[in-house]
Amino acid sequence: MKNSVWVCGVVLFELVQGVRTEDEKTKVLDALSNLSYVEMTKDLWQKAEEPSASVKKKGLNLPLSDIFIAALAIEHNLQIFTLDKHFEQIPTVKIYKF
Repeated sequence: MKNSVWVCGVVLFELVQGVRTEDEKTKVLDALSNLSYVEMTKDLWQKAEEPSASVKKKGLNLPLSDIFIAALAIEHNLQIFTLDKHFEQIPTVKIYKF
């Protein structure tokens, strides 16, 4: 997975729900179609409790979608390309610096 960009269903959904027109939707889906896809497995759904617990200990409550993204990144040793600062609250998450 080194030097490649991966996407998961949660991210696809988040990006598509933000479009305003069918033309934008088509462009977003076309742009994402060449990316590798990583699936959320049953085991990974269960492992998502770990990053959730780590932020709850800090008194924080992150969106479930972000917890799932974090769990995928941790499991597959991937960096997250994001502007959302709350991912920094999960100690084992690696953020892609740009």
